[in-house]
Amino acid sequence: MLRYVLLGAMLLMGCRTVSTSSEGKELGTIPNIMIDHDEESSDFIYGKSYETPPVPYSELLLTFEKGINKEWSDQCRVTVHAQGHWSAVGEIGYKVVSDDSKRDVAVREYSAGFDHRLQHYMWHTSRGAWPLMLRNLKTARERASAPDATEGSKANLAILEKSVEQYKASGWAPPRYFQDKDEDTAKTGAGEDFLYMHRKMIGRLTAYLKERNLSMIPAWKTLPKPDDKQFIVGPEGAKQLPDIKQDEYYYTTIRIWEEAYKIPVIDNPAIDKLAKLLLEGRKKTKTTAKTPSIEAAREEVKKLLAPTERYEFTGLKNMSLSAYGHLLEMTLHNDLHARYAFLNSAARPNVADPLDRTTWDQEWAEAFNGSNYDSLNDTFASHVNPWFYRIHGWVDDRIDDWLKANDHQSIGTKEECAKEAGNCYVWLSNETYTSNRGSDDPKILGDELPWEGPVVAEEKNASNTKQMSLHAHKAPTFTPDVIEATRGFRAPFESMNRRFVNPDLKR
Repeated sequence: MLRYVLLGAMLLMGCRTVSTSSEGKELGTIPNIMIDHDEESSDFIYGKSYETPPVPYSELLLTFEKGINKEWSDQCRVTVHAQGHWSAVGEIGYKVVSDDSKRDVAVREYSAGFDHRLQHYMWHTSRGAWPLMLRNLKTARERASAPDATEGSKANLAILEKSVEQYKASGWAPPRYFQDKDEDTAKTGAGEDFLYMHRKMIGRLTAYLKERNLSMIPAWKTLPKPDDKQFIVGPEGAKQLPDIKQDEYYYTTIRIWEEAYKIPVIDNPAIDKLAKLLLEGRKKTKTTAKTPSIEAAREEVKKLLAPTERYEFTGLKNMSLSAYGHLLEMTLHNDLHARYAFLNSAARPNVADPLDRTTWDQEWAEAFNGSNYDSLNDTFASHVNPWFYRIHGWVDDRIDDWLKANDHQSIGTKEECAKEAGNCYVWLSNETYTSNRGSDDPKILGDELPWEGPVVAEEKNASNTKQMSLHAHKAPTFTPDVIEATRGFRAPFESMNRRFVNPDLKR
């Protein structure tokens, strides 16, 4: 019998038969897991049923149920040594299921470096923090120039001006960023920044793995269903995001978006097809006493495809790549990160600011610098998780859907497209983007690359081809007062909790 202490409660693991490995570890056939908590007890094993785990996986995630109240407890990792055999590890925690442990170890080693973490964190937070800083700077200038301006208002102006200057000097002032309204964000070209930056991430990791004779993590070709045995929905965090992790949300939102976002033109037959899919989901989850009519299902689909009055998905042929990219980011992308994240007590707290290096190294580095910290809902950690690349591989494939629907054969820079025989779309070449219409900084369309943060280094790989080095992005060197002053601006954009859903939909 194996014994662990977890959150003040005792876990008892019993197995039917026991054998010993050559290393002296206790092994046994897959047991019935008995969880003996202080409050209640429950028999429970993988996937809410007594079944043998899929044997190809080197690691298996067991989620334990906490008594009859069905509230989730923590997780315990077991390592599968052979068919039907297991040994419990000494650390209480969780690990995602791996179908290639050697590859996933390499992915974590590649991604977990502090500078790499900081680049991903800064890219995501800067797009939201920067406009907040500019807005507050404008207000601060008005207050500081007033006849009755206080010393406090003048000091506030000084630190905001310093913060803006340091963001600019370090290269972390994004050229396109979040606007007050999502439709205005899309018009800037920011959606292309999102698609481009993550495509570059995938490309660099692919090259890194290839040089080590390892294959890239495959993208999800279809998004996992709720009963998927490999990609398990993280149970924790139900109180923070109660709907995203429910089966109903998959069948009535995620699956509808997944199918819709591949359709060239959303016409009446397409709406009918999506409405029938929605009705199937309602029947499967049986969450309502009465199945909605097909007319009601059509209206619900239309609302799903229109997050706001002026931002409606009418098909790939009717959207700019930026509008499509921003829609993907703020709907399915954010939801998938949150759905598969384990939002437990081990997540990085808001007070743990990675830019505050002194406090970070003293108090937080041990907990959050290691390759095991891979929360999908934290921009400082999500890219360390191998599932990140399954999500973003799926998102990246949607670029190809958009290209095909709009009669393009490829996408690239102006120089790359000049070498293509077919119709090649040049990044950021859409003349309707507001970033292409700046009277004070006129640009030739396609001369500017989408933004991925400041780039400071390149290196050549084994085939003598230039590629971005692992830590090629410039880490910010902000002064302590700027770090403190900008913390509140960055905080709302550290996670994937932002939602872009029609407010008329009850979810």
